[in-house]
Amino acid sequence: MLHNAGVYANSSVKLDVWATAYNAYGYCHIKGFDDAVRFTTKCGEDESTFARYVGGTKWVQKDSGSKNRCYGLIETVTCTDN
Repeated sequence: MLHNAGVYANSSVKLDVWATAYNAYGYCHIKGFDDAVRFTTKCGEDESTFARYVGGTKWVQKDSGSKNRCYGLIETVTCTDN
């Protein structure tokens, strides 16, 4: 299980990762694993920038909105080798 999931997306600042199955897979992939089997989430703040996986080893920055709500981010990821 990997904790504090974060990546560098076009910057020198480590960004939290949006909570989606594809982003969890991408996180495992860049760490040398084949797939993600589960992940837990935490809340991100509005008016922040987070990372979204776009394939290979690439991540892009994506801004949250400003709706004063919880933005789902990956907190831990359980990866596996198939």
